[in-house]
Amino acid sequence: MDEHDQDDVAGPVAGPVRPPLTAEQAREVTAGLREAMDDVSPRRPPCMAF
Repeated sequence: MDEHDQDDVAGPVAGPVRPPLTAEQAREVTAGLREAMDDVSPRRPPCMAF
C-alpha cells in the first residue's frame, strides 16, 4: 500500500474566508455576545453556577 500525504487525501487546506477582526471589532463582538448571554441566562451566585 502506498503512503499518501494528508494533502493528497484531503486536498488543499482552505484559507480564512475573511480577514481577521480588528481589536475594536473583536471588542464589539464580545460585548454583543455577553449581552446575548445575559438575555438568556439569569445571573446566579457562583456557588449555584452549573
